[in-house]
Amino acid sequence: MNKREFENQRRNKIIEISDEILLHLLDFRKTKEEFYFHLRQRDYSSSQETRFARGFWFQGSDYIWFSPYSQGDNFNKTRSIGFVVEFDKYNQSRFSKQIAFGGDNNSKYVDFYREMVSNWFDDKYDTTKFKYKKPYEEKNLIEALNTFLNKDVPSINNLIIRYGYQEKFFPKKEKFYKNLKRTLSQREILKEFTEVMVPDMELVGVEGAIRIELKWHKKRERDKDFVRKYKSKRADIEKCPACNLDIMEEYGLRPIEVLEMHHLEPLSQNKAQKNKRITEDDVTLLCPTCHRVIHKLMKKYRSDKITLDEFKSYLT
Repeated sequence: MNKREFENQRRNKIIEISDEILLHLLDFRKTKEEFYFHLRQRDYSSSQETRFARGFWFQGSDYIWFSPYSQGDNFNKTRSIGFVVEFDKYNQSRFSKQIAFGGDNNSKYVDFYREMVSNWFDDKYDTTKFKYKKPYEEKNLIEALNTFLNKDVPSINNLIIRYGYQEKFFPKKEKFYKNLKRTLSQREILKEFTEVMVPDMELVGVEGAIRIELKWHKKRERDKDFVRKYKSKRADIEKCPACNLDIMEEYGLRPIEVLEMHHLEPLSQNKAQKNKRITEDDVTLLCPTCHRVIHKLMKKYRSDKITLDEFKSYLT
């Protein structure tokens, strides 16, 4: 695996884990509605890489920093207290709790952080050190996150209240719901691509069901669930299988966000079949250009089917 492939794999992992954390937090809030947390708000024009638009719901570039607190650290460019997911040289995830308070905006809270360090990290406060990390023993994401939510957060909250820093550290309800609405809206756009990867199993769907619309036109419906699962299963695809277009390199977008599912044998060729059983062998993914061209070729040569290998021969 080359460097670019390795980085793409890590980005995909961050997107998957970010979504898993988000869903777990929303489930956690069902019993603790007053629990608010920090979310990435948007992509800024000055940013060299789109993150929010692609599903990076929390802070971090090649890591994830989730925090239920508002107070930030301008030196480390994160919230000052967080549950952190990092990755080793094999792209395996590791979980820890961390404090970062090196920025000037935290200078008045040093006593608070000093006490947290002594309580939370079993470590003596070092006046030259402004970042502390302690790995979780749990190797499973949800187990480690639950330890943070159910054990560490209550302890931190008590300390915040004792110091009287609620206004500075606890997220505002209105801002949280505003950011959550924006996040869920973006997730709705991406959900076809950000579903948790399905197991390696045969996918079977039903295509071509006919429905009668108000204008009394017959329309063949596509099995949207099959499309979603098929794309989710191939979320790590890197290039167009036909022309080898490197979408990430060319446009900075995840290939699965751009690639379209193509029926090797179009539904229009199966007018007699109201419900056609399809499998993964009946479809493939193509970039929009290849998808349009293959249909043009099928029409030109009046062909019911052009295989992927046959289509590639047109491109050489």
